[in-house]
Amino acid sequence: MRLIRLHLQGFKSFKDAVSKYKKKFKVKIKEKQAREYFTKVDQMIKINYSQENLDRLYNNLINNKIVRKRSTYFKEKKAKPNKALSGCIDLKKALANLTINPSSKSPELYVW
Repeated sequence: MRLIRLHLQGFKSFKDAVSKYKKKFKVKIKEKQAREYFTKVDQMIKINYSQENLDRLYNNLINNKIVRKRSTYFKEKKAKPNKALSGCIDLKKALANLTINPSSKSPELYVW
């Protein structure tokens, strides 16, 4: 939401606001990712909440190289029974992307 405030403070373009945001808060995000984050889901799309789509989403998240690199969940050789992996995504937006394009790697992960 900070990005919206930056855009309203007189920047020339959204791209300019994203570049200033990246410098100020030391994050790695592309303009395309920021636009996707602020884009709402088209209400005309009938989202497919099937088990197949949910399995695709699960596989995209578990096999994401950012999650695998940064999470200690995958770094240990032996599985521990009390260890869990959690994440926060916009489920409606992620499933809408998978409904439109089943082969997409949605959601694309990044750190804010």
